[in-house]
Amino acid sequence: MMLPRLLCWVGLLWLGLTLSVAAQYIPTPPPLPPTDERASVLVVGPPGTPTSPQALPLPPPQQPTGQPSTGQARPGATVQIDADEQRRVGDTLYADGYVVITYDGARLQADHVVYDEKSGAARAEGNVIYDPQPNQRLTARRAELNVRSKIGTFYDVTGYTDQTADGGLLEFSAARVERTGRDTYILYEAKLTSCCEDTVPLWTVTARQARIRVNDYATARNAAFRIKGRPILPLPYVALPIDRRERKSGFLLPTTGNNTLQGRVIGIGYYQTLGDSADLTVQGDLYSARGLGFGATLRVALAEDSFVRLGTYTVADRLFGRPGVNQGGTLFFAKAINHFANGFIGVADVNYTSSFDFRAIFGNTIDDVFNPESKIVLHLTRQTPTFGFRALYENRTTRVNIPQGAQGSTLVEFSIRKSPSLNFDWLPTRLGNFAGATWYLGGEASFAGLRRTEARVDTNRQTFTTPEFVQRLDAAPRLTARLPDLGGWSITPTLGVRATYYGATFDPETALTPRPPLAFGLTPPPAVLPIGTRLGTAGESLFRRFVDFALEVRPPALGRTFRAKDGQPRFKHIIESSITYRRVAGIDDFPRILRFDALDVFANTNEFEYSLVNRLLVPVRDDSGQTRQAREVLSLTVSQKYFFDPTFGGALIPGQRNQIAPLLTFSGFAYGGIGRRFSPINVKLRVTPQRSFAADVRVDFDPVLGGVRSFGLTGGLYRRRFQLSQTWYYSQPRRLADGQPEPGTFTGSQSFTNLALGDPTQGLFGSAAVAYDFSRSPSPTTGRLQQKGLIFTSFSLGYAFRCASIQVNYASVNLGVASAGRLTFTFGLRGLGTFGTQPDQNAGNRIRNL
Repeated sequence: MMLPRLLCWVGLLWLGLTLSVAAQYIPTPPPLPPTDERASVLVVGPPGTPTSPQALPLPPPQQPTGQPSTGQARPGATVQIDADEQRRVGDTLYADGYVVITYDGARLQADHVVYDEKSGAARAEGNVIYDPQPNQRLTARRAELNVRSKIGTFYDVTGYTDQTADGGLLEFSAARVERTGRDTYILYEAKLTSCCEDTVPLWTVTARQARIRVNDYATARNAAFRIKGRPILPLPYVALPIDRRERKSGFLLPTTGNNTLQGRVIGIGYYQTLGDSADLTVQGDLYSARGLGFGATLRVALAEDSFVRLGTYTVADRLFGRPGVNQGGTLFFAKAINHFANGFIGVADVNYTSSFDFRAIFGNTIDDVFNPESKIVLHLTRQTPTFGFRALYENRTTRVNIPQGAQGSTLVEFSIRKSPSLNFDWLPTRLGNFAGATWYLGGEASFAGLRRTEARVDTNRQTFTTPEFVQRLDAAPRLTARLPDLGGWSITPTLGVRATYYGATFDPETALTPRPPLAFGLTPPPAVLPIGTRLGTAGESLFRRFVDFALEVRPPALGRTFRAKDGQPRFKHIIESSITYRRVAGIDDFPRILRFDALDVFANTNEFEYSLVNRLLVPVRDDSGQTRQAREVLSLTVSQKYFFDPTFGGALIPGQRNQIAPLLTFSGFAYGGIGRRFSPINVKLRVTPQRSFAADVRVDFDPVLGGVRSFGLTGGLYRRRFQLSQTWYYSQPRRLADGQPEPGTFTGSQSFTNLALGDPTQGLFGSAAVAYDFSRSPSPTTGRLQQKGLIFTSFSLGYAFRCASIQVNYASVNLGVASAGRLTFTFGLRGLGTFGTQPDQNAGNRIRNL
């Protein structure tokens, strides 16, 4: 019982501390029109303005403590008085009727005014309207004001502030208002709201005393938050921003959640602006079953298209709850983009963690848990119409769960470092016409220092490593010819030559392979190798060179237009086809090439790729009914590859997953576990019957082993009050002659659904996101196959009133052995902005529990 009460009081306290928000604009109502017959008097202001009046028995104007008077007369400023009737007694002027006094941009309007010309003091009664600045107004029953210093007291007041960041205003009413300075007010028996159009405002903040500083804050102590006049929440202290700036400092609303591994989680934060282009967010989390988490995020806008984001998060684990393995750690992340004046662009993307176990336990996103990666990526680029340059430093470490059949799976960490990598690109440049063709020359070149390591997590033992710095130099020029059309046939040959130098090679004789476990589950000792041995590599270098020839042939497109009875076109059917022949030859040492990226998976190939495309186009007419353009509503593409050499010059090894370029460039799903002459038949269907609806279907049929290998569906319906998107991926390994699945292929079936209903600016609205895994996997406790089920859910429900909104969000993730949930709230007050959960756009990079 104590914990719910504690959470309740913490929430009440933080709500009072965190009403930090941004405001709106409503144009100032125009003053009443003057009458045709009016008396006017021009009063010249003296060089200095007295701090208290002498001629009339009015209270002296109040000055803010510790601040100089802001009411000094502007040199040359004059007091202009217009009224239906005026009379003077000495230095005292009596004005009646429609009285208007203007001075230094301020305007005072009333039915009756007594004005002292010597001191500038005025007493106004009846329908008092005071506009100290163009976008501010106070309306009162009576007022006592020094016209020149603009300091005074108003009684029975209503008013509003300047326009604020989101286009609205803050309206207030009070029994008495003291204007203590040019931009400061004290309100007594105050009521604040932004629901200016409602007779009974939806929400108000009431207090016995409140202070307003124009273009800054409206603050109050011992206040109350009311809904339709009824008190809902006591606020020990409240600060309502009324600034044109969109960002204000303040505490953030607490967030709470529950996690089977972390226990009850309570998160709090503070947001601090650092000038107009920087801010800092400090975050703290309490894990009732584990420990404490601390983090900070710094954001700096360098220019309109340049920024820097830095952050860190640390968890001190095992401070509470049951004893166990300490899985605490630290995360550091940085993202930055800077556009230099000379055309260079610098980018930094850092997400470094001290432990993958720390990321998995305290991860904030699904990727943190299922696709953990630690990376440091820094690159500098410059691109011109014909030339591109890129300097890169990259260090990536990824943890992968590799299935081992009946033996379960093995957790392996891969680490690849590029330090540095220099890349040069020449875009195809026209050389001229020769032999009846137009010739283009392009290419690329690079230099890199590389390193790769692999280690098994269960034994904490390296199974593969390269030298610290493996040199790789690569150059690949390409020559392309645009031949003239032959009866509508388009023929484009391309000839490329690539040469690559490697400072080290792969040596299977020194590669360590997992040893079988000993009796009673004991782990075998690591292999004893001589000092200085490079596991899996040899010291000799390798020079790879090959020729890459491609010939693309496109026959003439066939088309037919179908028309209605009146002759207007209804739709057009177009059939397109293409055939591409490719030959890569000269790669004789593929098994010895170290693998770092896509540059290292080229293999010999002799292949044809052919495709057939059907398109349906419908006319798009303007308001006059004339056809201006055509829109594609359906396209169906069927493609396949034929390999003359199913082993790719010995690069393909049957019985394992093969990642080589001829296989990777056709389908997103693996199919290279066996040698084959025919690739799967790839079918792509795209349907867009309306601009608000689109769907993509991709299917791989296997002509060798039979059946559907993979299926993918992505679609969405997007309307103003209804948005739905659906993605479903399915893969099924085909069985070989011995009944075993094709090596390197796995069963998978995942569905991702996103739904949004309503308008977030009006009425009821909500959203839902669901990720479901239909595949089966062994249970971690019983070993039996079981369906994984829901892996992620997120629900949001809110209601937008005319001048306020409230939203509740809940997200959960199910890891099989553990689950986590997080509950957050968001409030929006028109004229002030929103507050609640942390507004950090980069919050996904900071580790917190879901």
